Amino acid sequence: MPSPLKLEEFDLGNVRGAPSPAFTEADRQSAFEQGYRSGWDDHATEAANSERALSDDLERNLRDLAFTYHEAKDHLLRSLEPLIHDIVGQVLPEIAKNSLPPIVAERLDGFARLHLNQPIELAVSAQDHDAVQALLPPKTLFPLNVVKDPSMKHGQIRLRSGKLGCDIDMPALLSDIQGAVDDFFTLTTRKQAHV
Repeated sequence: MPSPLKLEEFDLGNVRGAPSPAFTEADRQSAFEQGYRSGWDDHATEAANSERALSDDLERNLRDLAFTYHEAKDHLLRSLEPLIHDIVGQVLPEIAKNSLPPIVAERLDGFARLHLNQPIELAVSAQDHDAVQALLPPKTLFPLNVVKDPSMKHGQIRLRSGKLGCDIDMPALLSDIQGAVDDFFTLTTRKQAHV
């Protein structure tokens, strides 16, 4: 039969020159505290590293999302730009042409109420003269004179009564709208270049 396994003893009391039991207890307490503190320090360092890694991941993800959002917005605006320019260039002039008679009628009504006994002059371009004349009723309750003004462009109308006047300038309005649309897309493109 084989001999039983003999293990080495690590009891400090059996070792020659071993420290006294009080010193051993102090050493144990010190080692415990040092191990405990080391464990907490390791945990705190690991938690800080983990938090920093999460923060870095979150920042990177937010940056990616912001970039993706701006990329999508830029792509959408670029795809809408031709449509908006077509609307401004083709649809709005037609709307303006159809809106001009009601606008003139509204302004004329206001002028007539303010200057009931004074003649009102409606100055238009030679191109618009016949169309405006055809829109007016044959008889008005106030003196109204439609005149061709060579300084006026198509879509411009000037109401005058005495020293007072009112201009309606559809081409300038359409130009302002076109400029605003152009500025919007120019500024948006510049902003996207800097993001």
